[in-house]
Amino acid sequence: MRHPQSGEYVDPRELAPPFDAHKVLDELGLNQETLKAMHERLARHGGLGGEDPLGDWHMLIRMAPAKQRAKQRGRARRAQDAYDAAEMLRRFYYDLTGELLLNPDDLFDLSDKSWKKRLFGKWPTLSYTRADLAVELRLRDLHPHQVHIVVEGETEEIVCRRVCSRS
Repeated sequence: MRHPQSGEYVDPRELAPPFDAHKVLDELGLNQETLKAMHERLARHGGLGGEDPLGDWHMLIRMAPAKQRAKQRGRARRAQDAYDAAEMLRRFYYDLTGELLLNPDDLFDLSDKSWKKRLFGKWPTLSYTRADLAVELRLRDLHPHQVHIVVEGETEEIVCRRVCSRS
């Protein structure tokens, strides 16, 4: 959000009155375990086997600008809405406890998730960087410094291969 006087970007929690996560939790009549369960339910709602037709592309889609994600429709949009709600609860829980709940794709990853720390250099994390986006692109063979051509059929593939082989 932008500061009303300076126009600079500021974290809303830095503006007065200060955000008191425990007070908000009490006002809502919730406890930390209920909040954690709500987060997991929302995260799973859109996840694998749920609403999200984009499945394994979860983090790549989440790293796209909100304006682009808002263009989605149908099941993909419902999944992203559930992820947005889960992310709000994840951040609220972090404000309460300092503990990061799992991202939706992590709920379905049955590994010890050490591969994420190896690839991203840190994990878990509250937010992602451009470097993290490059890692996600490489994981899907969409390296950011390559040209990608999507073709409809056999003829286009033949033409594109011939054109690319001559350059």
